[in-house]
Amino acid sequence: VEGYFGTRIGEQLGWPPPRLAALRDVAEAMEWQKWQRSEKWQREDLRRVYSCEMLQSLRKNLLAQVQLGQSGSLRQEFAASGLKTSQAAEQWRAERQRRLQLSQAQKPAQ
Repeated sequence: VEGYFGTRIGEQLGWPPPRLAALRDVAEAMEWQKWQRSEKWQREDLRRVYSCEMLQSLRKNLLAQVQLGQSGSLRQEFAASGLKTSQAAEQWRAERQRRLQLSQAQKPAQ
């Protein structure tokens, strides 16, 4: 959210397009990281949800959110992913487009 607000403020202040594009990439890379986090939980086999490994992972994630905040913990996870901001942003844009197409395909004909 903060990246989107920052981009909007930058637009109003007249920041140059490359600076705005970089800010959008950061915001979209964080959206990608949130998506990765939720995808990880959705992929987990229900038998593993309460395993020691999963509970340790959850504890680590919650502790990072308490210490760093949600944005800070997302940044930390993103840094560990090894992707460049632009790569993650592009992957998020592709996923967003895929979701849009899927939702449009599921709409009943009028």
